[in-house]
Amino acid sequence: MSSTSVPEQIADGEELVDDLDETIEVTPYIYSITAYGADYPVDSLVKRIDSGDIVVPRFSWAPDENSEIVGFQREYVWPRTKSDRFIESLLLGLPVPGVFLVREPTGRQREDELKQIFNDTVTVLDEAVGVRAFRPARAVNAAVVDSVMTGLARRIKRYPISDPSQVEREYATLMKNESYRKAVETGTSQESNVETRLELATRAFADVK
Repeated sequence: MSSTSVPEQIADGEELVDDLDETIEVTPYIYSITAYGADYPVDSLVKRIDSGDIVVPRFSWAPDENSEIVGFQREYVWPRTKSDRFIESLLLGLPVPGVFLVREPTGRQREDELKQIFNDTVTVLDEAVGVRAFRPARAVNAAVVDSVMTGLARRIKRYPISDPSQVEREYATLMKNESYRKAVETGTSQESNVETRLELATRAFADVK
């Protein structure tokens, strides 16, 4: 980066300081940033952080080998009193500072990885459950498939599934879960139900081998 130094006018006896004229600085890169606002419920953000959809790159964070992101966020340092006051502010509906989330760039390698995860998810679901994954009612069918696919994909992203029979057992257990049934049978487009069924499906397949 190059710049031109402009002598600053000083009073008698003061030390001479060179100031930079920012209007003639040469910026080597042109950045294109698109931003938009969104009001996410706090519990939704917490669930997405717990599931790995949102990653907070702390200084101690160990990224994937293909990730270009480095840790920059300090560890948790708030005392209990500040935490309590922050939660109180949320409950009272008081304005709180915003946070910026950055969508991870999708390059060719990332696209190939996502395609592989999707194909593996479809294969495992077909081997483990087959046509039982498709329910008679269209709305219920979509709600079941989108949550099961998401839960399996999040698991497969860590490492491949070698035993589809475990997926079959966890799928059967999930279908009997009353909270999950409610989330896929009533108000399937409501955000709270979407979050519930995704969380339950993710939890159901998290430990399959």
